Amino acid sequence: MDNWLVALIAAGGALGGSALTGVITYRLARLEREAHDKGELRAALTAYGAALDRLTLRIEQLPQAHGIEESWTNKLVAKWPPLDWLIGRIATATVGRGVMRALDEVIAATNRLLLTAPGSVLGEMEAISELMDGFDPGATKWREEWRAARSAFAGASRRAVIENPSNR
Repeated sequence: MDNWLVALIAAGGALGGSALTGVITYRLARLEREAHDKGELRAALTAYGAALDRLTLRIEQLPQAHGIEESWTNKLVAKWPPLDWLIGRIATATVGRGVMRALDEVIAATNRLLLTAPGSVLGEMEAISELMDGFDPGATKWREEWRAARSAFAGASRRAVIENPSNR
């Protein structure tokens, strides 16, 4: 066999081996990146769900205003603004502090999840956000909508992580 043919076979083998190694390395890196992304999505969904659970518990602990006549208190507050400030401080120091902490956790978890969540989860997060904007824990309808939104978010989270074939 001629020397040039031996060199050509050796060069072809080296190039083929390098190409194969490159393809394998690329596929392994892609699989590793997908596993990392899936792990990050799981962690973000878990943090957001846990923050919502803590907020829900705090909401359930808020005092209810069933049957309380509010017009006389509104008139009193209108006549004496320091009373409004005092009531606000007392509410923040007692019941409100835990709620504010829970809201801070939800905000942080929301910002983390926004970076990794698929569109289906983002839609459910938007519904929860809209309910938070219209916060009315004394209204039975609001509480029912809150529970339904939490349930829808849980379902979307499960589908995004477990049932979505692109995440496997």
